[in-house]
Amino acid sequence: MLIPILSCWATQKEPNKAEVPAEQSKTNKKLYKPKGLLNPYIDNFLADDSVKKHSTIKTMRLDELYPAKNRYIKEGKTEFAKVTLERIITLENNQTKLKNARLELAQLYYEVEEYENAQKAYSEFAELYPGSKKREFAQYKAIACSCKQIDTSDRDQTSTHAAAKMAKCYLDEEDCTQYRKEINSLCNMCYEKLVEHELGVAHFYAQKNKPEAARKRVDYIKKNYLADAPQTKNLVEELEAALGAPPVVEEEAPEVVKATYASQF
Repeated sequence: MLIPILSCWATQKEPNKAEVPAEQSKTNKKLYKPKGLLNPYIDNFLADDSVKKHSTIKTMRLDELYPAKNRYIKEGKTEFAKVTLERIITLENNQTKLKNARLELAQLYYEVEEYENAQKAYSEFAELYPGSKKREFAQYKAIACSCKQIDTSDRDQTSTHAAAKMAKCYLDEEDCTQYRKEINSLCNMCYEKLVEHELGVAHFYAQKNKPEAARKRVDYIKKNYLADAPQTKNLVEELEAALGAPPVVEEEAPEVVKATYASQF
């Protein structure tokens, strides 16, 4: 009985490679681009050829992750390097190495202009390691990343307010001195942007023949922003002069008021 079975196998025709659909002939190796810290889909990244075949970053040991990360950075494979660092952070128990990995990940985010992720990573580092010598550096870089996300003056200024608040918090700490000059410059830039935004709104009201609304914007600038952006003083004063003084509301003389009141009885 074995002979006919073997002969049957032998007579089976092997499929022609040309007949196999292209999508089946290729292995689909899609790479997931991480959007945040500690990506849960890290296992979708296939490891480099330098590591054992068919391994993934998720299955690699710490002693494999560190050299892999160094090679990815050297070869410019930033996506692999970021995900490898994220994996290192989840596995590392050595606090010194963990601290260094967090800072390295933040710096890598900054280098590839992922400023939102970089800001979060730097802020997290400064919060987790208040006694670190790199804490002040991390604070400065977090503020710089926040400033990188500021939109143009004609758009919403939520990010500008956030960056200005971070800069003010740094400047309010007397112990923070190393980057005070740089933070002062960034803070000044933020308030200048806020003044430009408010001036734009004031000009809009002026063009719509609503001078009172425009004056309120000018008063708001003088009260909240001008002290931190003194270079904009001339622009504010020019608009204020163009709007002119607010109309004076004349009050009735006391005698007239009394007479009007007495005539009612």
